[in-house]
Amino acid sequence: MQCITYAVAEQDTAEWISTLTKRLDEIEENRYTLLEILGKSEDERSWQSMLTYFLNPNKPHGFDETVLQAFTKAIETHPETDASDLNVDSDGVKVETEVPTPPRGSADILIYAQNEWFICIEMKVDSGETGDQTERYYHSPRLGSLVKARHSARGGESEYVYLAPESASAPYKHEFVHVSWRDVVPHIEDCLSSNSGDPRSEIQLADFIRNIKKHLTMKDFDAISEEAQLYADHKSKLEDARDEFREERDRLKTNIKSGLRKAFEEESWKTRKSGKSSTWIQLYKKGWHNEDFNIEYEPHVLLDDQPAKIGLYVDIERGDKSIKSDVKDYIYEHADEAELKRLGWTMTGDVKPCLEKHLSLDMESPADTIDEAIQSLKALDAEIGVEIDDAVRMYSSE
Repeated sequence: MQCITYAVAEQDTAEWISTLTKRLDEIEENRYTLLEILGKSEDERSWQSMLTYFLNPNKPHGFDETVLQAFTKAIETHPETDASDLNVDSDGVKVETEVPTPPRGSADILIYAQNEWFICIEMKVDSGETGDQTERYYHSPRLGSLVKARHSARGGESEYVYLAPESASAPYKHEFVHVSWRDVVPHIEDCLSSNSGDPRSEIQLADFIRNIKKHLTMKDFDAISEEAQLYADHKSKLEDARDEFREERDRLKTNIKSGLRKAFEEESWKTRKSGKSSTWIQLYKKGWHNEDFNIEYEPHVLLDDQPAKIGLYVDIERGDKSIKSDVKDYIYEHADEAELKRLGWTMTGDVKPCLEKHLSLDMESPADTIDEAIQSLKALDAEIGVEIDDAVRMYSSE
């Protein structure tokens, strides 16, 4: 009798679990997003505000430039756009909304790095283009304070994007590339599994993504991704591990910065360390950061690489593309390539980085790797420091 009773109880339990699981799925499916609660789930201006908040690396969401990088990656990889290798350095990129387009109207979103590139975005949630919006935006001589002719004359890239559902009618101006939300959302969603944002911001971003998926008819977007669900299930443990990871990385960065200050003692040298969510420390001389371009030695603590390492880079960034290319070429032409190779440095052919070297991080004795990194930069500066000084004098207007 006991066995029979047990079997019935076991069957009842299985049915109860099945019913509960189904009910939980229904609750998850019907759970309101924040924009739904506010009655703005399909409000274009609300979507614009949410999107640009996370795109702006200077907002206090903790993602820094991670979401912006994901978004620009979606634009760069779209088959119909021309954008490539967009520099999203958080110090130089601006994200603006409702940007004036004389003689009338305003573009929804403008993302730009002065004299380097811009992306002008007309954004749609449900409705199609109103009148000749994209025509006017394309032919306007400026976008807010950005003067197109000056931008083009300095070699800046430009991209016009019509961010809309797949089913939306084509933009009036064909120079606007129709990029669907379906193209963009997976890239942004990957940011949730990077554990790079503030915990509350990660929840807010996941909620915004869920709102997009619920209110746009995209068959691939019927549910929250496995990554997002895993994060929700193990949020506390992941946050603790992530916080410890960031603290350890920040300690290593602080030690590198202190070591650089001791090794490069002259007053002309400056050091700068990123926040806890980023990986870099910068070392540069007075004048290396100027109105025309920036150049610096830039160690990165790459704990999430396999194996963990310290990356050493020489970056030329900000400013006109042709000037940055000229600076790189000058350094290459006047440096001893064989000696650089002997020292373990690689000429990349790019401007960011133009030189790189990687050191495996000794997890048992990280101080040894830090010392090796500092000595590597000392040896590099002895080899090309004069060439960089000369290039700054030659190509900087200061």
